Amino acid sequence: MRIASIVPFLLLPLAGCQAEQDPTNNQVTVQYNAEVAENALEDVANEATRIGGTIVNDVQREGDRAGAGAGTDSNRVDGQEQPANAN
Repeated sequence: MRIASIVPFLLLPLAGCQAEQDPTNNQVTVQYNAEVAENALEDVANEATRIGGTIVNDVQREGDRAGAGAGTDSNRVDGQEQPANAN
């Protein structure tokens, strides 16, 4: 699982590679465009920041929800204590 999460980051530098084929001369030209690679890296960083923010918001919302019910006694109905279930 760890390797699967690392592989996209290892392949990210390849985003800057641009290949052109010249069929008349039977040649392939490969160039590295740093600007394209930087733009791809910036897009990935922005998406990671957005996902991180969403996770934080979800955790805070669920924590607030859990904290709201923490002070209630689930063994009481209408203010009267109920006998424990002996099953």
